Amino acid sequence: MTYVAGSFSITKAAATVTAGGGTKAHGTADPAHSATATGFTAADALTIALSRDARASGETVGDYVTTATATGAALTNYTVTYVAGQLQHHQGLSHGDGGRRDEGLRHGGPGATARRRRASRRPMR
Repeated sequence: MTYVAGSFSITKAAATVTAGGGTKAHGTADPAHSATATGFTAADALTIALSRDARASGETVGDYVTTATATGAALTNYTVTYVAGQLQHHQGLSHGDGGRRDEGLRHGGPGATARRRRASRRPMR
């Protein structure tokens, strides 16, 4: 019997780390930082730490890119693709009336008339 040496190679597996995003109203704090990962084995995932890095700076209304990183010894077994997230910074609640949403109700506008009609249908107690 003759033994012939064989060979094999282990290639890196593909994995993806995606930065979290979200929305925020102007004047409020950024949402909690988050990141997700796919493609890591369960055992390797336990040894890898994920973090969403700081987003692009700015406090004006608009979209901001968020990034994430992964650290850990098991990363050498993977080809990691990093996917940016997006934080949408918007103006917040705006009703386009300068804060006078209920003025028609207080001053007898159409909404007040409808409210009075509904109230008049209630039985007397």
